[in-house]
Amino acid sequence: MGKKSARQQALDEIEAQDNMSLEEPVLQCLPPVLTDLEVASGALFWQGDRWWTTLHPTLPAVVKASTRPDNAGAWGAIAWDGDGTPGVRSNLRDVSRQTATLIAAPRIVGGTLNAPRLQQRVDVWNLVQLGCDLPVHVGGTTWKGHAGHIAGNVATVTATTNPQHADVWARLHWQPAGTPAQANQRRFAVSVAGDQVVDVVLGTPAIGEIRLQATLHICEWPRLQITWAEFDSRDVLNDGATHIDVAFDKRWEEGRPEAHAGIQAGRTTDQVQSPLCWAAGATMRLRAGLRVTRRTTDDETVQVEGRATIDGVAMTWAATVQVPASAQIGDVVHVAQVAASAALPASRVQCADAMRIDWFMQDADGATWVACGHTTHQLYVTLAAPQDDLYWTLLDVTCRAAHGRTTDDDVVDHTFNAFRAQTGDGRGFRRLGDDVTLRYYGEGANTAQGAEVQTPRGILSNGTGSGRCGGWARLMAHTMALHDIDVELYTMDCSALAANTILHVRNLTHNGAGTCSRAPYTHRGSECTKLDGLPGQGKTNPQFLFGDHAAVVYNNRIYDPSYGVGPEADPARYERDAVAGLGSLGTAGNDATAFTMGDGTFQFKANRCCEGFFIEAMPAVGTLDQVALPFGRTGADLWNHPYNRRTRAAGVNPPPAGTTLYIPRSWAPNRLMLTHGRQPP
Repeated sequence: MGKKSARQQALDEIEAQDNMSLEEPVLQCLPPVLTDLEVASGALFWQGDRWWTTLHPTLPAVVKASTRPDNAGAWGAIAWDGDGTPGVRSNLRDVSRQTATLIAAPRIVGGTLNAPRLQQRVDVWNLVQLGCDLPVHVGGTTWKGHAGHIAGNVATVTATTNPQHADVWARLHWQPAGTPAQANQRRFAVSVAGDQVVDVVLGTPAIGEIRLQATLHICEWPRLQITWAEFDSRDVLNDGATHIDVAFDKRWEEGRPEAHAGIQAGRTTDQVQSPLCWAAGATMRLRAGLRVTRRTTDDETVQVEGRATIDGVAMTWAATVQVPASAQIGDVVHVAQVAASAALPASRVQCADAMRIDWFMQDADGATWVACGHTTHQLYVTLAAPQDDLYWTLLDVTCRAAHGRTTDDDVVDHTFNAFRAQTGDGRGFRRLGDDVTLRYYGEGANTAQGAEVQTPRGILSNGTGSGRCGGWARLMAHTMALHDIDVELYTMDCSALAANTILHVRNLTHNGAGTCSRAPYTHRGSECTKLDGLPGQGKTNPQFLFGDHAAVVYNNRIYDPSYGVGPEADPARYERDAVAGLGSLGTAGNDATAFTMGDGTFQFKANRCCEGFFIEAMPAVGTLDQVALPFGRTGADLWNHPYNRRTRAAGVNPPPAGTTLYIPRSWAPNRLMLTHGRQPP
């Protein structure tokens, strides 16, 4: 046979009790009497005539009547009242357990048989649910909190019963026991991560148990550390003989050295912290990686922020990052690209050697921010969108010099001030890509020719760091293009004079009257002394003999980066302050005297020299007086000047029409001696 149901087992017990009572002797001739009412099954004694039981969808509590005589005839005479329904025998009443009762309104079963009425009261109680004060109800029977973020490191579990009454709560069984709080509550320590399962039981196996469970899921919240950040910076190109044109990778990485120190220590361009560059008014965007330093118990979504103040503007990069429970210590989680909360100041140049972004993550409480490292960056901000390659050294020169400037004029002037400050021995811009000093004609007359000294790229990559005037002018023009500022090259040359005419840059002393026989020149090279004069970039005495010279013109002002001269609005004054005189290298172009400066620099000076002149042609009709008059001189002054001794030797006065007359430079200091021009860089 199969296993008996709980109801059948209860009925069997009642049957056994009845059989015992039937063995008692039968009293004859007495009226039947109801001697007792009791709960025979499905409930537990409480007090007096009260019994309690648990909610059950099918099993009733069974009230049993005992009579004298205790037989079916007497049972059939019982007058039943109250909440019971007929049981399987006439002395049994079933009390429903399908709904709970109030303490003040239990179910009552009464009976009367030739005697005062007897009754029993049955309370039906239910354990309805469990609740918990942990911050997150995950669902079902599980509540979640994070270690270290739970008040008092204690979680309180609350049992809800029907009815909500202390008599019910007193019969709850808690496992583990916990610490009592309210009568229907227990507290449990939750200071460390892990799961605790709390069982709460109402009832017994005999009457039926209602068992509920609460799982206290205590988690570790992750800890993160910034390990890399990548920006939408413009491409900054390294320079130097080895690294020229190699773009930095726009990244900060944990453990990388600062760019300049790392490059000098032999690191490659992609092994150092990248310089960053934006145009003024741009919004900086980044993505990042954060290293897990403490594992999380569950998959978590963590709010992270990078915070910086740049030129007085507070900006935040706010994002969320997914940290999976599977992430191990050292694994990296990623922040997708995010824009700063504010743009860079408009129309303002910046150079920050250690722009710092402090990184934070929100803790499990949703309110506390925990530091997770910082990143530092070399930041450059140009006045406007760059229009040429962002070579690192040039970007640094102009942004450092023009930091805080807001107009084209200021940027040009302050950048040029940096060029002016680097003239002379012991100075000179240091090429950031290899620490080579940039110089103007650093090897004097032995300075190389071609693109390596005539272009910004060449100067930034050749082996010596030397550049000629055209190269230095283009280099300054290049720095201006980084701010979208247009400049032109300014040139002056001897093209209007005889072939192989050259100019000497100051200072050159023409000693005595001179003995040169080649008019208009008065001195031999050996009769001229080169003195310290206009220092060049990184060199006090660069080459000083040229057929032409180049500078930069902006807003009708001349800026000469080779010598740091300017800005000069008057071309004549610029020429006068720069040029010591003229010379000629002769028909073959090699009539020069070699010499060595005190610093060992190899130089040349022309063997035919003078302090300079202008050329006038003898008019077809007129006199020397008429030619000399505009200069405040007489025809005799012009006829007798050493520059015109060849004409004088011809003995014809006035000279024939078209004869070349040489006007001493000193007679017209505000007149241009050379040919001046402009051209694109």
